Amino acid sequence: MQTLRLAMLRRHSQLAPTYLPFADVATDDVPLSRLLRLSLFQVTVGMALVLLVGTLNRVRIIELSVPATLVAGMLALPLLFAPFQDAWKSLLDRSALKTLMIVMALGTFGFSMADVLLDPYGAVALGLSVADTTKLTALLAGGTLVGFGIASRTLGTAGEPSHLAILGALIVIPGFLAIIGASYIFGAILFVAGTAITGLGAGLFGHVTLTATLRRTPEGQVGLSIGTWGAVQATCAGISVAMAGVIRDILVRGVDFSGNPASGPCNFVFMLEIAFLVLAIGMAIQLGKRGRSSSAQSASAQQTNPVQVT
Repeated sequence: MQTLRLAMLRRHSQLAPTYLPFADVATDDVPLSRLLRLSLFQVTVGMALVLLVGTLNRVRIIELSVPATLVAGMLALPLLFAPFQDAWKSLLDRSALKTLMIVMALGTFGFSMADVLLDPYGAVALGLSVADTTKLTALLAGGTLVGFGIASRTLGTAGEPSHLAILGALIVIPGFLAIIGASYIFGAILFVAGTAITGLGAGLFGHVTLTATLRRTPEGQVGLSIGTWGAVQATCAGISVAMAGVIRDILVRGVDFSGNPASGPCNFVFMLEIAFLVLAIGMAIQLGKRGRSSSAQSASAQQTNPVQVT
């Protein structure tokens, strides 16, 4: 058994980084085989998140009539307290990453507000059962995994991260429009398609923003950059989830959605997410222009002051 396990680890460690995102961060002290073992922790975390973010949220909001504000607040707390002050300080001290972090923040708002509302929306708008809405969580994760794979493959062939970030956000916009439209036409079919598309775009966006962060990192500060990226992502995810619950409850109590009272508040939140994604696309376009300008200036400087070879 031990021999078989070691053989499997050796085989996995020989896979090209194209198929294993961030495999190139392995070192002699922390080889890829150890990283693979450590990644098993993510499996248990993922299993817990399915129950927490998906099934439990839907049961509390729909079956138990717990206010979405309270549910979203409980979900947001661990995300808000996760980042540490060194990561935030590093962000303020490194202006080169500020624009990228703003893109990441806007995109996270665009993706994460739906986390607390997607399963309850499926119940109230489409009448889906607990089992059906839980399967949607798996579908969303599957789309995200496909997005990771596409991003890894494209970046491995000299793809530009800012272009892929724009593509990821653009993909999600029709996904949210499909989710909104599901409450009016085509029902569950459109809802399932929209959920899968949203996961695909989210995976693509998350992968390329982390890759862009690493490419802009000075030598010896990779860990600090990953911490900064994680701090921004976790904080914005926590705030956006809490916002989604508060906005939904305010609209349920104070706004008359004539003709579609069940899904109207959630649809408003989804439209707000689209607005954040549009802002993220605008900032990503500016980031890409700055990157091309910097590259052009570097090339011009090299031509003006060529290196003398003796």
